[in-house]
This record gives sequence, C-alpha cells and structure tokens, in this order.
Amino acid sequence: MALLRFAQKVGRSSIFLSTSRSYGIGTNIVESAPEVYTIPPPQPKESKPGQLAIKQVEQYFNDGYIIIPNLFTQNELVPVMEAINECVDIVADNLFKGRKITDKAEKASFYKRLILLEKQFPGTAVLLHKQGYLPVAFRNLWANERLLNIVEQFIGPEIAGHPVWNLRTKTPVNEQTTVPWHQDNAYLDHTC
Repeated sequence: MALLRFAQKVGRSSIFLSTSRSYGIGTNIVESAPEVYTIPPPQPKESKPGQLAIKQVEQYFNDGYIIIPNLFTQNELVPVMEAINECVDIVADNLFKGRKITDKAEKASFYKRLILLEKQFPGTAVLLHKQGYLPVAFRNLWANERLLNIVEQFIGPEIAGHPVWNLRTKTPVNEQTTVPWHQDNAYLDHTC
C-alpha cells in the first residue's frame, strides 16, 4: 500500500525502488550488508523488456533509489488495488464481528479506509499484513516480466520472492509499522 500510495504521488503507474546502505537511531548507525546494495552484479548480455539504462542502474547503486515512471499501466495496478481492498474487507469484517470497531469505513477511499480503521482499532494495519494470504494479483505483479528484468539488473538472475509480509501497510504515525528499509535482512541468510 505504501508503494501504491507513493506511486499516486509521483504518478500512479510509477514505481519507487530503494536500497539502504545503513540504518540506525541517532548516531548508532549499523551497516547492513552494504556491498549487496552498492556493487551492481554483471548486467544481462541481451536486451529484455523493461530493462533500465546503465545510467539508471548506476543511480540506483550510487544514490540508493530510483523512480521509474510508468513501469506499470493502470490496468496492471487495478487488480492489485482490488486485492488490497478485499484484504481490508476481511480484516474490517472480522473486527466488526468481534466488536472491536463500530464502522467498517466502507465508503472511505482506497487511500483513507485503513487509516480510519486503524483509528478505531490500533493494530489494524498489523493484522492486515499478518493474514498469511498472498492474493493472485500480488503474484501476478511480482511475476511481471518488466519488473523481473529490472530486478535482475539489481541482484542478478537468481530471483526469489518471499511471500511473508507481502503487504506491509504504512499508516501515518504508527510506531508498529515504522521499521528501517530492508528490515528483512535480519531474517535471511547473508548469501540470499
């Protein structure tokens, strides 16, 4: 949802990819496998749909982020937004049945509904990403040829996706969902 919310700000079909070199609080900075995020792998020899220009790959590794305008069409993102709505519906229904909320905020916009639910029941955003459900629309987006070709430019041809935490929502002023970029590093083997 944060990715989609950011995409709305920079252009609904844009994607923001980021890498962090370090994270920390105050002056306590921790390096997090910096070579993974600063040294590009060998680039593919043949041209593939969606691939970035070498300058864009260099920007990603030098600056730690890149914005790719119009990577996805609106038609490609609509099923993902519908799947997110379905996930939010399930959480809202369960909270309502459990008398944890009094209003399912069904008339709220895609970008406001979870915020309204979170106000009624702090922790709603966490419940959403702990559903343990990977919608087909997410799988289809992850398998998008253009996206995979770009990911290959960043990490090489051995690409694996982990379905845990596949939807990490970021509601405003929510300490439960505030974590550093690449929080997954702590859970994965350093060779991943």
